[in-house]
Amino acid sequence: MTESKRTKKILTKVDYYTKAKTTIDDLDRPKLLSVIVHFDLPNSTKEIVLHPHNTITKMLKHNNVCTQFIKKYGGIPIKELGDAVLAEFMSVSQAISCAKETISYLKNSKCDICTKVSISLGRIEKIKTRKEPDVYGIPVNLCSRMSE
Repeated sequence: MTESKRTKKILTKVDYYTKAKTTIDDLDRPKLLSVIVHFDLPNSTKEIVLHPHNTITKMLKHNNVCTQFIKKYGGIPIKELGDAVLAEFMSVSQAISCAKETISYLKNSKCDICTKVSISLGRIEKIKTRKEPDVYGIPVNLCSRMSE
């Protein structure tokens, strides 16, 4: 192996170490108290097998409507999870108002879509992944489990 290839290999290992160390150092920061909300399209896993095109259309509309209401109530859409949307709010009242209006809107519209909503309050950790910002913590896990 040439000297330049060895140097490159060592630098690559150092880069991975530096990135990992930075991530670990970030974990030592105080966790933020946040309200996590999980909007989920019920029965989409079963429906996609029977009616894939219709279900995908419903998923896209569901996520779009939920995201609009999240933003309207001052929430931050964290990410879409196929048939679900995960969001963060700074207050419980904002999260509940958003959930109530989203459910009401979907119920009263003629789009044949409903949503299950889970809300959890707790300390979360914000991290950056390669693709997008993300969060983790007990409230995130609770929300995703409650919607099952």
